[in-house]
Amino acid sequence: MAFKIPGESPAEERFRKRMERAQQAQEEREKKVQASVSFQIAHREHEEEMRKWKERMSFDMYLLADRILERVEMQIREHTPKTPEEPWSEEFCNAVRMLPEARQFVEDCLMNCTKEER
Repeated sequence: MAFKIPGESPAEERFRKRMERAQQAQEEREKKVQASVSFQIAHREHEEEMRKWKERMSFDMYLLADRILERVEMQIREHTPKTPEEPWSEEFCNAVRMLPEARQFVEDCLMNCTKEER
């Protein structure tokens, strides 16, 4: 805010006003820089949080896939025919059919967990 100093010459007044404007401009630049730095810090923190979340979700997906494979293998063991003449149960056939897909799912999830993000 400009104010007149008693006994100030017009040249001194112009100089003082220029100094005030320069100071205000400097304060505005500092505010913009501070806002930019704050935004960048918040953005980096958000990216780091998202990266950790993705890692956790990938690992959870791997654990889930491993549990599915475990259940398929358990179903095969539980329903395996005891003798060669015994007919194959539907549970056994479904589990045998799903085994390669379950193994592939576990492998895909493991690769997803261990790959590096570039």
